[in-house]
Amino acid sequence: DERIKAYADTTLSTSPEIPTYVGVPSGAVTDIGSSSSISTVTALLWNSRNKPALAIILFNYTEQALLLAEATEKGYITGEKTAEEYYEEGIRASYQNQKDLVDRGIGMAIAPLSPMKEWDDVSASYLSHPDVIFEGTSEEKLEKIGRQMWVALYGNMDVWYHQRRTGYPLLIPGEDTQNGGKMPVRFTYPDSEKIFNYDSYQAVLEQQGSDDLNTKMWLLK
Repeated sequence: DERIKAYADTTLSTSPEIPTYVGVPSGAVTDIGSSSSISTVTALLWNSRNKPALAIILFNYTEQALLLAEATEKGYITGEKTAEEYYEEGIRASYQNQKDLVDRGIGMAIAPLSPMKEWDDVSASYLSHPDVIFEGTSEEKLEKIGRQMWVALYGNMDVWYHQRRTGYPLLIPGEDTQNGGKMPVRFTYPDSEKIFNYDSYQAVLEQQGSDDLNTKMWLLK
């Protein structure tokens, strides 16, 4: 997936001619190797002087198209386009968005980015990949939509909300992750609520259960 060029740098221990991306388990803090043997985020995400990736977009067409794909596949809506067409439009929009950001960041003095190929040059092979092609059971198609939402919204808090809502993609917390190896399903209330809004805080706990990361909110039950 060429979009990785917008998200991660290659490892420092490989030559430019053989780009290699190496990740680490979620939440890992030990035994992850030296800094030269793992990938880090690109300058699009950390360069304080030139951050085209940090333009605030509350809701883009990628997210809309993938939501329409999900709704169509579930039979919630019908329209001129199929779930597959919405799905492929969402992927293309995500790809083009990340390519635009990479193109703008290629000239950065710090950690210049590697160019992404044109969508037309990669679309056929990418969309036909077994993990991407819109085939299989309805549940398998929904899983692919969820995976593409995860990739497209990398670094955006919304992607957690979508994963929490749909269960896709299936995420396995790393060994070093806290919370008993469970994926959190909600935020806890801030101390200010406990101090200044105590009665309402207690009333909520009676309805929903304990105030911890694993208590499902009403909309997830």
